[in-house]
Amino acid sequence: MTSFIIGIITIVAIYCILVLALNIRWGYCGLLDFGVAGFFLIGAYTSAILISAPSESYLFGVRYTVGFGLSWPIGLIAAAVTSGFLAFLIGIPTLRLRGDYLAIVTIGVAEILRYVAINEKWLTRGVQGIRNIARPFESSFPAASLASDIIMLVLTLAILTLFFIIASRLFTSPFGRVLRAIREDEVATSFLGKPVSHFKMLTFILGGIYMGVAGALFAMYVTAIEPYQFIPTYTFLMWGCLIVGGSGNNWGAILGGALIMGLFIQGTRFLPSISGQPQLIPALRYIAVGILLIVVLRLRPRGLLPEKAIKTEETQ
Repeated sequence: MTSFIIGIITIVAIYCILVLALNIRWGYCGLLDFGVAGFFLIGAYTSAILISAPSESYLFGVRYTVGFGLSWPIGLIAAAVTSGFLAFLIGIPTLRLRGDYLAIVTIGVAEILRYVAINEKWLTRGVQGIRNIARPFESSFPAASLASDIIMLVLTLAILTLFFIIASRLFTSPFGRVLRAIREDEVATSFLGKPVSHFKMLTFILGGIYMGVAGALFAMYVTAIEPYQFIPTYTFLMWGCLIVGGSGNNWGAILGGALIMGLFIQGTRFLPSISGQPQLIPALRYIAVGILLIVVLRLRPRGLLPEKAIKTEETQ
């Protein structure tokens, strides 16, 4: 039971990092991002390939090796850099356009990446996925032990706390005020002399870094990943978390992640399946999430913890 509870908290904390990233992009700057799962996948596969032990496989009769056996900090850093670079590449042709185009491109890129992971077996092992991904300090604490679970929990909570502090400081900084101005009126902000495209690009890259690190933590915790763990459903679950918690409020992002991913998704996994209806409980989870969204949108359209106005010297 202890390992089960630790596991739920760890997974929920990882998803809260994703919601924070989405809040930076949408809640701060108004960037309509539907590609959360894609950046999550890139972070997970980058770290998994780098930190997993080398293993030989065969493809069309040719032997090849997957895994480099590097240390876990390198996997985390590489996941952040790769996801941030992907955000930069996506942002070049899209961030100068309207948000609708960004939404279309990001969800398209996320699906392309998932199908690349399915088909490029020489690198990702296809639908078999990557197994035996190393955890931090695995030489001293085996992956199946309680101590290893606690280490992953502490590491994940520490990174979540760091990212939360960065996001909160960003919100109250001059940079954050420009982002909110872009969100409210991009044209007016441009007329005031602010390089809108530059600010949007930095925001998009920062969100990508958050998502990449979350993917790396996910890969290290579950120790095995496959392409079907990164379906678009999780992107829209992150949106549900942000809508319920409150867009523009980091505490709201955490609350929404804890409610939906903790209570409704992870917390119901212990429920027994119904005989002859194995898909009923999973379907009821998403129905419950939909009902929660409807109730919150009806009663509190801005979320349970809506964005608070920031007092400045001009408004005091």
